[in-house]
Amino acid sequence: MSQAARTGASTPRARWSRPASSTCTPTWTRAAILGGLPWDWEDYGGYLDSIERLRPGINLCGLVGHSALRFYVMGDRAVDEQATDDERRRMAQMAGEAVDQGAMGCSLNRFAGHRLPDGRSIPGTFAAAAECVDIARAVGRRGALMQVVGAEFALLRALADEGGSRVLFSHGLARNGGEALKRRQNLEALCIGRDVTAIAQVRSSGLVFGLQAGMPIASRAAHWRRLKPMTLAQRLAVLADPAQFQALVDEARRDGFPNLLGASIERVYWLGDGASPDYAAGSSHQLLAMAEAAGEHWAHTFLRMSLQSQGMALFTLRMFNPDMDALAQFIASPNVLPGLGDAGAHVTQVMDAGWASFVLSHWMRTCGLHTLQEGVRRLTSAPAAVLGLTDRGLIAPGQRADINVFDLARIGEHQPRIVHDFPGGAPRYTQRAEGYAATLVNGRVSLIDGEPTGERAGQVLRHTRRAARPA
Repeated sequence: MSQAARTGASTPRARWSRPASSTCTPTWTRAAILGGLPWDWEDYGGYLDSIERLRPGINLCGLVGHSALRFYVMGDRAVDEQATDDERRRMAQMAGEAVDQGAMGCSLNRFAGHRLPDGRSIPGTFAAAAECVDIARAVGRRGALMQVVGAEFALLRALADEGGSRVLFSHGLARNGGEALKRRQNLEALCIGRDVTAIAQVRSSGLVFGLQAGMPIASRAAHWRRLKPMTLAQRLAVLADPAQFQALVDEARRDGFPNLLGASIERVYWLGDGASPDYAAGSSHQLLAMAEAAGEHWAHTFLRMSLQSQGMALFTLRMFNPDMDALAQFIASPNVLPGLGDAGAHVTQVMDAGWASFVLSHWMRTCGLHTLQEGVRRLTSAPAAVLGLTDRGLIAPGQRADINVFDLARIGEHQPRIVHDFPGGAPRYTQRAEGYAATLVNGRVSLIDGEPTGERAGQVLRHTRRAARPA
């Protein structure tokens, strides 16, 4: 599901563009979004119509964003204030109208780390539970879905029990070891008697950084800041100068590595120099361990490897699901589906787009966590049922022919790379895969051996009615 489709809603253009500066959102991000979209819609149905006119190459659907509804109804008060009764009723009404126009449901954010360009948490993060339940009632009456990020179980229960809605929520492991079993047990207890499903990242995930992309060094480090507007070639030239190289190391030694959502330098791992990134690497790829083995400060090791690889070396900060063994226990639950990823929201910071290939290559082929049949079900018919789609997810008469033909022995991801193909030349990560012989979208061959055929057979999928969940 695209991030654009999840957040797009009837939000006046001026409210999207109001923040003039930001430490959170780069200028090119705003320029690409504001300049790269037609902004020719007012309500959610108009938004889906606008996407449809673009003739997408893949099928897509969306959820109307609570944050956008709040902005539309409350204006700037949406960020910091609670809604009045009339405003709550209006938001619930608009959520229901959006579902009637094709939204698969409504998306709520309860994670304070999701912020506006001015640094405040996005609208709805701290909205009263009653407001969320009001929206759930409007959505639930239509058999649609409430999707939630960062919510406590009490709110999830209220959305399902009081709101009468089906619920999909993001879940994972922030720590290691015994947490996995406890969180799985709590989750499975929550799901008893309720149409509630968790979705999880399928590997240790978080910030991906390197000389070709961004580098999360403390903002007060002047030499590191000077690298930010430079091209890759210019950055490499700086590193080739011993004096500037050492100045960067000295600053990192003084200022340290930032703690991001509880993850610090101990969780930074090299993705390796193979054709495929090594997402499951152990201590041999930990940046601190590599630096200790070389007798260097970690910044020296990072910069040296960056220079030696001509800027192609990439590192990942394992902010989420840092323990792969614990993650295996957690995602084996029948109530957890694979698929959570932030690649669409943080295009130069995160690359989770290859999660399906990782499920096939790591969890199925290498680890045998699921049988082939069960693993494929979790990637296809199970998420289709959560979305209420009755005509796809299975290869059967009467079903849409959305099919990947793959060789399990060859499935793999290529290393992420930065490209500059967004509006205005803005950058983003991209990642190719191998092992896919063909991809069919609605019965038309869209890719052969990973290369586009030129077909644009995708459709905007709109909510119609609730589907029965497969056994």
